[in-house]
Amino acid sequence: MKILIFGHQKPDTDSVCSAIALSYLKNELGFKTEPRILSSLKDETKWVLNKWKVKTPEIIENVSGRKVILVDHNNFSESAFDIDKTEILEIIDHHRVHFSYSKPINFLVKPYGSTCTIIYELYKKNNIDAPLEIMGLILSAIISDTLGFKSSSTTKKDLESAKEIATFLGIDLDKYKDELIKIKTNIEGKTINELLNYDFKKFITNVGEIGVAQAEVSNFDLLKKKKEILKEMENLKKNTYHTLCFIISNIVENKTALLILSDEIKKIEKIMKGKLKNNEARYNTLLSRKLDVVPMLLKAFNK
Repeated sequence: MKILIFGHQKPDTDSVCSAIALSYLKNELGFKTEPRILSSLKDETKWVLNKWKVKTPEIIENVSGRKVILVDHNNFSESAFDIDKTEILEIIDHHRVHFSYSKPINFLVKPYGSTCTIIYELYKKNNIDAPLEIMGLILSAIISDTLGFKSSSTTKKDLESAKEIATFLGIDLDKYKDELIKIKTNIEGKTINELLNYDFKKFITNVGEIGVAQAEVSNFDLLKKKKEILKEMENLKKNTYHTLCFIISNIVENKTALLILSDEIKKIEKIMKGKLKNNEARYNTLLSRKLDVVPMLLKAFNK
């Protein structure tokens, strides 16, 4: 039976491309693996797979009893619902460590902007040449997860890797980046509820669950619907979350808006060193969820 490789519950481009690229690498090294996804794909990821003519991995709902490798996450709450019934062989990730397991495993975590940057390093380390389509996926994932190299999570290694791959592929990095970001920031036709659930992660703290949603946009026109957004956030928060945060990342203008609802808003304001204005804070930079926003929220509640 083949080893399954998959990312988190709501797969994004980095999660999906990491699974596909790592599976190809592992198979070249003599293992028998298959990439999988845990739910349907986002429009951006569909575009990337179509662009590089790569088949969409199958959706798998039950992984119980299987040997698995996790990519782009190490938090059980973000993984398959029956992940505790699997044998985890390895994890490759770029987020903070949530993980504990009953036995030692291969656990590779690096503070890069993209999991695919780590996987690209593994190709080089093992002297494995990836086909053009796999390199295209890796490049796409790096661009996507670093928000076109503008996110505060972007590292020198991400940018160096992207430049190397673009040269290998013979494409203009800036042109391809702009093309992908245009797809990424297209929210036309999506409801507020869909946007809140499109890229949503939850975190367990001493005071309760914290939910953090994120949407990448090309302008702040979405904030014209702020009352509607806050109403939807209140409905989502009710009886479930101690704190709910919606990160609106304006990739074109390199700015961030945070909309926050919390049972203890003053603690958040203390960490932010400023008051929220009608549940909103603005920043003249692109904040990273994993490096900026989540650490701020966890610090506010002493987790």
